[in-house]
Amino acid sequence: MNVLVIDDEKDIRDNISTILKKKGYDPVATDNVREAENLIRTKKWDIIISDIMIPHLGGFELVDLIKEVAPKTPVIVVTGMDKDILGTTLTDADAVLTKPFTAKQLTETIVKIMKS
Repeated sequence: MNVLVIDDEKDIRDNISTILKKKGYDPVATDNVREAENLIRTKKWDIIISDIMIPHLGGFELVDLIKEVAPKTPVIVVTGMDKDILGTTLTDADAVLTKPFTAKQLTETIVKIMKS
């Protein structure tokens, strides 16, 4: 399964990628919004995992872009923001994981989304 990981924090990006590799997924990770946009437009992804607080383009706008370019691609948003504060602003995201999250929470979320 091809998974795009977008996060400006190297440790989190690396951690997510390591978890995904251990589960047999094929992650591609970036911290660069322009690269992420290009990857979203040029490759089919089974799932996209993105931070919501990204320099140069907010995560909300990035979710909008994903849903415009690849509307059937599931999106998991990871954030340090409280879900109650986010409210309905993430209606296009398929799931939200609040940092810090465990490997189990991440993989369970992926499995749940892929089954739906």
